[in-house]
Amino acid sequence: MTLKRIGLAAIFIAILALGAKAPSLYQQTFWVFGTAVEISIANASETQARTAINQIAQDYQNMHQSWHAWQPSQLSDLNQAIAEGKSQQVSEDLLYLIHRSQKLSAQSEGLFNPAISQLIAAWGFHGAEDKNWRPLSDAQVQQLLAKHPQMSDLSLESDWVSSKNRAVKLDFGGIAKGYAVDIALHYLKKQGIEDAIVNAGGNLGVMGCKQRRFWHTTPWHIGIRHPNGQDILAAINTNGHEMLFSSGDYERYHEYQGKRYAHIINPKTGYPIKDITAVTVIHQNGAVADAASTALSIAGVADAPRIAAKMGIKAYLLMTKKGDVYLSSAMAERIEFYTQDLSITQLADYETAH
Repeated sequence: MTLKRIGLAAIFIAILALGAKAPSLYQQTFWVFGTAVEISIANASETQARTAINQIAQDYQNMHQSWHAWQPSQLSDLNQAIAEGKSQQVSEDLLYLIHRSQKLSAQSEGLFNPAISQLIAAWGFHGAEDKNWRPLSDAQVQQLLAKHPQMSDLSLESDWVSSKNRAVKLDFGGIAKGYAVDIALHYLKKQGIEDAIVNAGGNLGVMGCKQRRFWHTTPWHIGIRHPNGQDILAAINTNGHEMLFSSGDYERYHEYQGKRYAHIINPKTGYPIKDITAVTVIHQNGAVADAASTALSIAGVADAPRIAAKMGIKAYLLMTKKGDVYLSSAMAERIEFYTQDLSITQLADYETAH
């Protein structure tokens, strides 16, 4: 068995054509949230860009320490309080993550469920690599599922949080990076920076454009990397303030007896996802895009249109382990495929009036 993590070179979404840097393009990379975060700022002075990025890096370290699911943190304190049947006072940011996650969990029909941290830990996705890792047995999975931890089990009174279900244990790995990207772009805008990309482990928040020359602007050109980690699957020109977020079984996984066990766990079955290898979504809000990429990875091709519609996602793409691509009409209008000989199917839009 081995626990795999993608390196920077294998990030699923990549910024294309930055080799020939645009004038006044400044980039800086740092490590946080268990991944590489790269910030690219265009059309600003290096001093302005460097100062802003250093502040974001410091803020991100504070967020990481506060939101960590299994190391000492404000979140681990909350999880301990829930396990003991107690209430816990939380910060404004953590309260936002809980509120937002409750709403997104309901919209996703429970497919996005940060309350299943016990299940995630049982599958070996908390902490260091375990060389003796083995898949959970059916009996172990059923025992964990029987506790039915849901985001709706949480009760909030002002900034105090409690739960009627002591099995609830929170892990915001499926939304925290999205929220952090939202915060970073908001901060950059307040600093007078109009053109930037925040790339948190391949999940991108973009604003503005890459180049401004008189009345002409050049949009950011974003490549969607193939799950094989080597090829570019497709590319998209961004349109103002947008988030391009991805999930899949290529990011972090165990291998046992030739089988891959992805870190994305289906809260309905208790098992890692099986059919979808990659999902990409576009939305204006990072927290929503982050959660939706996870939910659609679990939903699969048949249920993706319904779940996407309920979560407010119009542009999305799914790739199966067989290599077949399925996408919404909104994504089809914008995407340019680079990989040849693909089986591409446009999914019918789901009407929320169903």
